[in-house]
Amino acid sequence: MVSAPRAEASAPGAAGSGFAQVLQGVIGQNTQAQQAADAAVTSLATGQAQDLHTVSLAVAQADLSFRLILELRKAGSAKPPDRRLPGSAADAGMTPRRAARVSGLVLPTSPHQG
Repeated sequence: MVSAPRAEASAPGAAGSGFAQVLQGVIGQNTQAQQAADAAVTSLATGQAQDLHTVSLAVAQADLSFRLILELRKAGSAKPPDRRLPGSAADAGMTPRRAARVSGLVLPTSPHQG
């Protein structure tokens, strides 16, 4: 059964502390789940296992464990959120002057703009 990894409290700066320790635990549990699923499928294929439910459960646990690792990878590589408001001039690729014209605002013109 795949359970949520527990982060042990450790001294700051200690090797293997924090997120790295949790990640190692998740990867270790994934390896165990994959091995259990492989063994269950092999025993079913060779006729040693008669309980399809147990085999299906082992495969589902391995799949769920792998998906957790993929989500952690996505979360670690995600770019920061875009802070622009949707529908803003910058979002549409307009200059501030063009956005003002489109919205009906009148901006003062400088002497060097024609």
